[in-house]
Amino acid sequence: MCTLPLHEMRRELRCGLLDICLKLGVGISKSGARYTWMMDTRELVLTQPYLQIVGKMLWERLKKYSPEIVGGMTLAADPIVAAILCEAHRDNCELKGFLIRKHRKTDGLRKQIEGPRISSGARLILIDDILNSGKTQREALRLLAPLNPTILAVATILNAEKMGDRWLREKKLPLESLFSLRELGIVSSSPSSPNAARIIWKWGPLNEGAHSAPHSRPFVTRDRIVVGSDRGFVVCLRTDGRELWRFSTRTCRQGVHSSPMVRNDRVWIGAYDGFVYCRSLADGKRIWERRVGQWIGSSPALDSAARYLYIGTEFASGQGGLIALNAETGALLWERKFPNFVHSAPSIDVKHGAVLVGCNDGNCYSVDALSGQIRWQFHTNGEVKAGPVVDDVGTCYFCSFDGSIYAVNASGKQLWSKRIGRRAHFRPLLSDSFVIAAGSSGRILSIDRATGKTAWCATTGGGIVGGAAVSDDGKIIVGSTDGSVYLFDESQGEHIWSTRTGGPITAEPGLFGRLAVLPSRDGFLYCIEIR
Repeated sequence: MCTLPLHEMRRELRCGLLDICLKLGVGISKSGARYTWMMDTRELVLTQPYLQIVGKMLWERLKKYSPEIVGGMTLAADPIVAAILCEAHRDNCELKGFLIRKHRKTDGLRKQIEGPRISSGARLILIDDILNSGKTQREALRLLAPLNPTILAVATILNAEKMGDRWLREKKLPLESLFSLRELGIVSSSPSSPNAARIIWKWGPLNEGAHSAPHSRPFVTRDRIVVGSDRGFVVCLRTDGRELWRFSTRTCRQGVHSSPMVRNDRVWIGAYDGFVYCRSLADGKRIWERRVGQWIGSSPALDSAARYLYIGTEFASGQGGLIALNAETGALLWERKFPNFVHSAPSIDVKHGAVLVGCNDGNCYSVDALSGQIRWQFHTNGEVKAGPVVDDVGTCYFCSFDGSIYAVNASGKQLWSKRIGRRAHFRPLLSDSFVIAAGSSGRILSIDRATGKTAWCATTGGGIVGGAAVSDDGKIIVGSTDGSVYLFDESQGEHIWSTRTGGPITAEPGLFGRLAVLPSRDGFLYCIEIR
């Protein structure tokens, strides 16, 4: 028997609703359309301790009405009614239950309302799992009307705050719900601090915006911003938005989607002309450049000593690869070929001397950092286009176009996975003991790295592509294809601030201190001051 205090039950139920009930990128509507998201409470209430928690929490709310009977439409109400009856019995309260069939039974007693007889004037509370349009509750009240009970209230686990909620208020019928979808972060809410950030400048034109692939993530330092353009150049700006230098790639029309790496007054970046460029941060002058593939959409990773540079490649044959270059000279150290393109940015596992990278063949690969030999590969059911991230013990987190985020240990064994949308093109973000991930569902999740359970959910108005960043004071900044930039609280997922740009955002923000910089597909680069 669950003996938690009510406030702990509420916290446990909230986690269960997010982790078990919330389904992202799965489910089919009655019209045959695919859902972006849906809630399935049956899986939750048919699992302990959640059934008892729901029964206990609802009964604590309902006993003030002194009901005589509780019930609702099958199938959703069935386990909840049973749980409430058990809690009332433990409380030494006499309470009866009923269930309403969708259709009258054609044999036996031919009942549509099952259970003890409901007498005229009986004090009745209607039970359901979710209050949405109110259609189910209207039908239940229609079928109960000939029995003439006294309807005291409607009780649900969830309130979608839609037509059903308005209808109950119009009827002056109380609603007792344990959570609203807004409280869970599953639907969007108004920002809590409209002055928490502001756009201080925008610069352009940067991108043409015609490409659906993620744009270059700006690299932001104390006084410089470096970013690539899909128009075929790399530009360096001051943090006040004034241009310092730029250079064009050899074939401008193929553009730059790679994100720059900046260290020790050097800039490294790949381009769709197949070249890796190394330039001076001070003035943009050439240090070296080398063609390593037919195209490069990947972004470079640099080891801690700035000796080895790793980047993915693409070839007209349909193959791709991962290469290691001498960061100082551009000399090729090794090359590992893969059966498909590598758009993913590599990530370095320092502890185990490995480089992790995704591939469009659906695999995440671990290769030896010094030799390029494959150590292991982990297969998913979709392309792995976004870069993986590795924590300090070697656990690798990555997203796949199959719609899931995966956690894989240093030996290549799956620890857990979670569906976050129909597809996921997002570089996970490590946040204390959690990992932040998002996908086409427009929901951003904070997931416990040890268990894979969802801690919180926050909602944007469109899909999320590229990645997110977190400020030193715990604010997550992320862009959405709805054209808006959002700030969420790192610990709870609270919507703090948002503002709209002129086009979809498909890039990971660059961040330094309180400055966040990201491109929009309206062609401009935006600089945001986080207050």
